[in-house]
Amino acid sequence: MTADRRRGRLGGPGPLLEATLALLAEGGPAAVTVRAVARRAGASPGTVSHHFPSVEALLVAAIEHGTDRTVALLERLALDLQDTAEDPAAWADAFAAAIAHSLAGQRAHHLAEFELKLLAARRPALAPAADRIERAYARIVRMSLRALGVPDLETATVRLTAMLTGLLLTELRRNDLPPAVETRLRTALHAELATHGLSLP
Repeated sequence: MTADRRRGRLGGPGPLLEATLALLAEGGPAAVTVRAVARRAGASPGTVSHHFPSVEALLVAAIEHGTDRTVALLERLALDLQDTAEDPAAWADAFAAAIAHSLAGQRAHHLAEFELKLLAARRPALAPAADRIERAYARIVRMSLRALGVPDLETATVRLTAMLTGLLLTELRRNDLPPAVETRLRTALHAELATHGLSLP
């Protein structure tokens, strides 16, 4: 037995959750089976069943695991954007660059996130974790728009959050190089901020 396989057999559930997210990104919910997760994690099917009594329980844990990572990423991004809080153009440019970098480096994670959101629409047990992702995006958008002095903050937050969701999905489908992604995101963000009366170059 290899060291990796021993760790998968004896360790905690982390590798199983990562394997689940990877399978979701590659093939959607149908790709997530006990045997497939065990094979990807280098564990035995019995190890998966020991930690998770059903595929449903595994998916619930995976969405929570993925949500924790997404929320942490967004919170770091919010801190990084604090220095641009009074400059709409600088904020849009920094946000576009951060998202383009994240899409390039963590494409599978973002794909899994969208798969989990769709799955939550069909499985109520997954909805609370999916809602946490939406609230995290809305929180960083609201914080930034408030700092930028956008009027009608709640409407602007809903609009920009929805726009970002659509842009992320479109860019995942394109799977383009980061500079092109960043340019498109920056253009869209500049245009959206301008509709709220902010002055951009």
